[in-house]
Amino acid sequence: MVFKKKLSLVNLTVVDCKGKGRGLVELWRCGIDVVLKSKSKNHIDLEVLETGGDKWCFTGIYGDPKLKYKTWERLEWLKDQDNEQLPWVCAGDFNEILYHHEKEGGVLRSQACLDRFKSA
Repeated sequence: MVFKKKLSLVNLTVVDCKGKGRGLVELWRCGIDVVLKSKSKNHIDLEVLETGGDKWCFTGIYGDPKLKYKTWERLEWLKDQDNEQLPWVCAGDFNEILYHHEKEGGVLRSQACLDRFKSA
């Protein structure tokens, strides 16, 4: 991976793409302890242990563009798996918006869809 070398990120976990896309990769620098908690075609969930002993979780997400509710269910499931209630960062492409002004063109999203994302 060219990315890996250019960014000096020596560690990684990958979910291979299926079909035309949707592969995921998480990269991190040497010296950061990371434990893979779970992964699927739409997420990679990691626990990070910092040098000072602080622990937190990171989840990379690729939201299902057609079955969005599955992404929200996955986030809820991941939250329920964290018995320690560690700080949690989720990042990626959720394939959803929080507010109508974030969308340009196309069909407007229903308020119910936006509210489900906000709730998750």
